[in-house]
Amino acid sequence: AALRRETSNRHTAPTRRVGLICWLDCVEANMQDLELLTLAAKAVGEQVVGVVEGGVLLYGIQYPWSPLTDDGDALRLAVRLSMTIDIGGDSSEAVTPIHWYVEQHEGDPMAATRRAIVRAAAEIGKQSNAKLTGAEQAPLAERPC
Repeated sequence: AALRRETSNRHTAPTRRVGLICWLDCVEANMQDLELLTLAAKAVGEQVVGVVEGGVLLYGIQYPWSPLTDDGDALRLAVRLSMTIDIGGDSSEAVTPIHWYVEQHEGDPMAATRRAIVRAAAEIGKQSNAKLTGAEQAPLAERPC
């Protein structure tokens, strides 16, 4: 399969907008993030059972999982899916065997890298209903004491 390159210039809701329009933009962005998190969890054999501020709850895990905001969650996700991560001067890339996601830094290379990882994982989650080879590994959100 050919490698597909996809880029994103994700922007948050403009600060010049006020009232209902800004609120709707924020809700739409949160729904997109929720969909990305749900599909990313599916890619590693996890099940989302709830939504909380700051992330989602996975089956059997008592605290929020959010690789979009947590560096450790993002790294564990990338490792579980054997991603290659490349961080350049103005963008970050997450590479899977069939996808290549690029996120522009826009002043925050950490957030761009996490988002590239989650987008790549979400694409795998979309395409996969079968068990993944890494599904027998330790739970994604497992953290050392």
